[in-house]
Amino acid sequence: MGNPVQNVGRCLGTAGVHPRYYPLIIAVCVINALLSIWVMQVIA
Repeated sequence: MGNPVQNVGRCLGTAGVHPRYYPLIIAVCVINALLSIWVMQVIA
């Protein structure tokens, strides 16, 4: 969960992304993490 915090603080802020998109971008990161955990459980 440190990655979304770093993205908001460093990457998105300096890139000029509008703050209203921050929750959506963080949600995509969380969904990707959950999907990758699920895929690894299916494979292993």
